[in-house]
Amino acid sequence: MKKSARKTFTFGLLLAAVLLFMLAASLSLMAVISSWFTRRSVEDLSERIVQQTLARVELRIDALLAQAVNHNSQMLRLLDGRQIDSENFVQLGGYLAHSLEVFEELTYLGYGRETNGDYIFAERVPHGPVRVREYVADESGQRVIRDSRWQGARREIIQTLPWDGYDPRKRPFYQLAVQSRTNVWTETYQFWQSNERGAVPGVTYATPRFDADGRLLGVLNADFDLAALAHFLAEVKAEIPGYAFVVERRADGARRLIAHPDPALLPQSATETNALAFARDPVAAAFVEQVMMSEARLQSVLGGKILSFDAQDRGYFGSVRRFEHAGDPPWAIGLIIPRDDVMATVHMNDRRAFWIGLGCLTLTALVAVRVARRIAEPLRQLSREARAIGRLELQHTPDGGSR
Repeated sequence: MKKSARKTFTFGLLLAAVLLFMLAASLSLMAVISSWFTRRSVEDLSERIVQQTLARVELRIDALLAQAVNHNSQMLRLLDGRQIDSENFVQLGGYLAHSLEVFEELTYLGYGRETNGDYIFAERVPHGPVRVREYVADESGQRVIRDSRWQGARREIIQTLPWDGYDPRKRPFYQLAVQSRTNVWTETYQFWQSNERGAVPGVTYATPRFDADGRLLGVLNADFDLAALAHFLAEVKAEIPGYAFVVERRADGARRLIAHPDPALLPQSATETNALAFARDPVAAAFVEQVMMSEARLQSVLGGKILSFDAQDRGYFGSVRRFEHAGDPPWAIGLIIPRDDVMATVHMNDRRAFWIGLGCLTLTALVAVRVARRIAEPLRQLSREARAIGRLELQHTPDGGSR
């Protein structure tokens, strides 16, 4: 019975294969280790950039909030100290107009009286000087709107209009201040619509004022619309790969997107919902749902970490910072950076390392085959001589040298 031939490999082929395998394994291990360390370095750098950007946004918003807090605090002291007469709307209007020139990012500064609903406020008019508007009763007892502006220390009456139904005591900021009986930030709401500005969304810092017996005298308000936040976030977006946004935690537990570098992504009318689930930015909505609505993940990012999440078939890094000081509004700043933007350098280096490694492996394969042949040739010669001796062929052959 004929035996089947056993498959054999030459020594040179085996030696070349072993050399190539060891080289490929070494290159692969080095590439994996190098890529891992590079990714960790990039992620650590991204984490620092994210946290520094969040801190910058937080400081900027803190400065904006402080303008409202400082104004109300100062005005309350002046009213209680009788340095400003709350019933003298001429004096009060002048102070509010000049204060609005100092606090450049606030939109409205005002004071409403509890007894009769009289209200005075200074507002910024687009492409115009500061205007002071009074809701008061005229000489005949009819409620009217009186507009004026201040030129230095001189008051100039602009116009008198019929009353439009505005009563500060029915507005959210006033009612919240009365209910809380202390300084309070409102949730975002639609400001009273004016002909120039429209019904824009904003937030109010309201301060109730009481007499010595604890009776309510009126409420101070310092307001800013959300355009100031959007403008600043747009500036930040121009400097980083991603963008920041601000989310409000409502009393009913809902989260609402209140500031975004692109104002067009926010609701445009008072009747349009502002719930994050219906936000025009699906990436921000996904981040809030996947990270901010998960207590475990939220605590991780609040601790200074960045987390990965996916939205619209793309990967992102994100982190959050909350306002947690006493008296702060219930806001959180989110920051999102596309993962591809952060890891682009890593991916490029991986591709370069792959092609360089492949070139090195190809070159080394040629060298390994050549070296294997040089090493194997004396062994093949010895094998031939051994077979010749077995056949009793004992003729002399020249010695072969080998290094």
